[in-house]
Amino acid sequence: MKGEDQRILSNKAREALETLDADARAKYVLQSQWIAYPAGSEILDELAFMLNRPPSIRSQGMAIIGSPNNGKTALLHEFVSRHQTERFVDRVNVRILDVQCPAGGAITDLYINILRRIGFITPAAGNTSAKKDRVFNFLSSLQVECLVVDEIHFLLNKGPRHQMDVLNLLKEISNEICIPIVIAGTTKLQNVIETNFEVASRYPIYQLPDWELSKTFAEFLVRLEATLPLKKVSGFWHFSDLIYTSSNRNFGNVIEIVRRAAHEAIISGKESISEEEIIKASSKITKLNE
Repeated sequence: MKGEDQRILSNKAREALETLDADARAKYVLQSQWIAYPAGSEILDELAFMLNRPPSIRSQGMAIIGSPNNGKTALLHEFVSRHQTERFVDRVNVRILDVQCPAGGAITDLYINILRRIGFITPAAGNTSAKKDRVFNFLSSLQVECLVVDEIHFLLNKGPRHQMDVLNLLKEISNEICIPIVIAGTTKLQNVIETNFEVASRYPIYQLPDWELSKTFAEFLVRLEATLPLKKVSGFWHFSDLIYTSSNRNFGNVIEIVRRAAHEAIISGKESISEEEIIKASSKITKLNE
């Protein structure tokens, strides 16, 4: 690999290149990793500012809006990984409690998901009121400082009355436990927020926009390449227009296309990503999204 030591690789990618065999590197490139980009970094800064504010009876939360598979969950995971102190060790000092909304949209199922996230194996005992009391008690006793609710649009798919029940529940949690709440979802969430002044004042909206073909996009691809332990330089940002078009401007698709292409480059022995690998990976993504 003459001259390859001059390539810009992340420390983890460099270590993987030097210590892992081809099979292990092929698995490595498929792993999720946070890669900074302007919109995401701005939101992470705001999340950190929100988290570190003194407790308040009317804590300021945040609403993160984006298209499906556009990086919301990855951003929230990065937020948690940066600021979490303990993760349910003896069920104390859980700084951030992150939970996924149930696909069915029932509030009682949200209580169950929260209790499961805390560590209850059988959280379904009792009626909805009993589950609610248990959730409130444990949010307080665990010293939770922030509640993160991802995919909240699942809870907003029903009528206006149900939507208000969900938002009033979050308001009650925030007021009683004195913690900020972060909610993330699709434009469905934005529509609900913008029709209610009080909700809008509690949850300022931060957008994760679809990609534009720009210098920022090319710079992101450069940073993405730096995470891939390939033996040869790829420089796939030179054909960023192909990746952009193939991804349908979607953040998750961009990541998946490049990681699949890197996987193919390693197992084929080519050790660099060309347009051929991008086209092959893109065709698979297109079939998955059909």
